[in-house]
Amino acid sequence: MDMDSRNSIGLTFSDNNINSMDYKFYVQMDGQEFGPYSLEEIKELPLLDDTLVTESRLNGEWRPACEFDFEDLSRFQNEHENQRTNSNTEQNSTEVLAETPIVNEPSILNTWNWGAFVLSWLWAVCNGIYWPLLIIVSNFIPYIGPLVGLGICIYLGIRGNDLAWDVYRHKQNAEPQAFIELQARWNKAGAIVLVISILLSVLGALMHYCM
Repeated sequence: MDMDSRNSIGLTFSDNNINSMDYKFYVQMDGQEFGPYSLEEIKELPLLDDTLVTESRLNGEWRPACEFDFEDLSRFQNEHENQRTNSNTEQNSTEVLAETPIVNEPSILNTWNWGAFVLSWLWAVCNGIYWPLLIIVSNFIPYIGPLVGLGICIYLGIRGNDLAWDVYRHKQNAEPQAFIELQARWNKAGAIVLVISILLSVLGALMHYCM
C-alpha cells in the first residue's frame, strides 16, 4: 500500500498519533464484532479481502481488510520504536554525563600549600614557575621589599596548587594522584622548615634574653 493509501485510513505516523502506537483493531464477521487485536495479532488472523476491519483511531469507520497493509504498518511501528529507544538512550547518556563529576583534576586545588608559602621561589622553580624569583629581587628594595616578598609568599600559599597544576597537567602521562603526592611532599617539607625556623627563633630569643 502506498503512502497516500495509508494516509486515507488514518493509520500513519502523523503528529496526532505518533505517541500512541498501540493499535487496537476490531473485526466484523457474520454480524458480530471481535477484538480488540494488536497489530501482531491481526496479522495472524486469516482475514479475507472483504472482511470489515476498523481501528480505534478510525472512529468506528469500517474498511475492507484489503485496504490495510499490516506488514507496512508493522515496519513503521518498529522504526518508530527504534527511534524512540535511540532518543531515550541519548537522553540517558546526556543525563549521566551531566551528573558525572570531573575527575581529571586533583582534589587539592584551591587548598593551602605550606611548601609554596615557606619555600616560595625554590618551590616555584622546581614546579616550573619562575616569576616568584622576584622575591630575591624584592629583598634588595628598602622598606617595601620585604612586604612584597611576604605578599608573594602568601599568594603562593593560597594559589600554589592551582599554579603548579597548570604546568604539571601539560606533562606527558600527567596523573592527578601523582600531582597530589608530589605536593603532599612539598607540604610536609614546608611545614618542617617552618617549625624548625620557629623553634630556632624562639631558642635564639631565649639565649639572647638569658645572656
